[in-house]
Amino acid sequence: MFFAILIIGLLYIFKKNRKLFVSSLVVLSLSIPLLFFLKEDSANGRLFIWQTVLTSGVEDILFGFGKHGFSQNYMLWQAEYFNRHVESDYSQVADQVNNPFNEYLLCLVNYGIIIPGLIVFGLVKWLNKLDFIFDPSKVTVFFIMVFALFSYPFHYYFVIVILMVCLNTTNRRMSNHSLPLKKPKIVMVLSFPLVALFCIGNYSLMEMEWRRETDSLNFNEISYHRLEKKIGDISEFQHDFAYKLHHAGKFKQSNRQIEKYESRRTSYDVTLLKASNYLELKEYGLAIVNFNLAKKMIPSRFLPKYELYKIYSAVCENHQLKVKIAEEIAQTPLKVKTSYTISVKAEAKRFLSIHGK
Repeated sequence: MFFAILIIGLLYIFKKNRKLFVSSLVVLSLSIPLLFFLKEDSANGRLFIWQTVLTSGVEDILFGFGKHGFSQNYMLWQAEYFNRHVESDYSQVADQVNNPFNEYLLCLVNYGIIIPGLIVFGLVKWLNKLDFIFDPSKVTVFFIMVFALFSYPFHYYFVIVILMVCLNTTNRRMSNHSLPLKKPKIVMVLSFPLVALFCIGNYSLMEMEWRRETDSLNFNEISYHRLEKKIGDISEFQHDFAYKLHHAGKFKQSNRQIEKYESRRTSYDVTLLKASNYLELKEYGLAIVNFNLAKKMIPSRFLPKYELYKIYSAVCENHQLKVKIAEEIAQTPLKVKTSYTISVKAEAKRFLSIHGK
């Protein structure tokens, strides 16, 4: 947002006093690295996400990967990146990513280059004169569009409403007259908030029912199946259902729910849950594959590495693989110091002190 303010200020100076424009441009150029270093980890994280998307997500750049293209593929792209770049500095900033923090990039991955291209073209045409900085509605739209470069404002309905109001206000002003609202239009305008309120209320009731089932001490699979018919298109519900089935000892059913989840989204936590299901089912090969995938998704996490360490110790009895994963654990920096991470790292170092190369 501060970046948008700087740009507006620079354009204002350009219009009012061009002698100050060059010095103001220098100030803006110096401000950009300052903004970067104020939140270096956050900035590096976003740059890494954009880099990963632009290097891995351009296979179908014309038409995109579909509605769930980003959420379904990104963590796999991130895992592939760390598989190729084992020593990458980004390993300490990488985490679970559900959004690229750039609405245009999200649109590019999901729907291809045509839609974001049309949006940018329309925006440039709409703001083709610098005089837009004196129009409050256009400035508001400009702020939202710049904000969309670094975050996800279009995920909030009130932002979309503000955007639509500003666009409508400007277009009516440009047409130099206001069109009278006819009865059908009045009915449509009045009915829209009522329909929206009904949908929100209905969804809220279902979510409350889901919350009651989640907080209940006794897992009721029948109730969850009934809820699935109503809100089964919500990825978080499928995750919760799979988690509940796992703790109820129904590991195959849990993996079936995970399949539904992964038709829309791929995540580190669900990959771990799937690996744990295979481990309980004694399908050790598939457990190792999924623990390895989770390990590559977020290299700074210790849990998948330690699970592999235990499998290589107790099940496979593969000394070479055990030494290799123990070395990986010992070399992983402690991003967050907890009793678990400290004890896992200490155990790996003790093992290596006796059995290491």
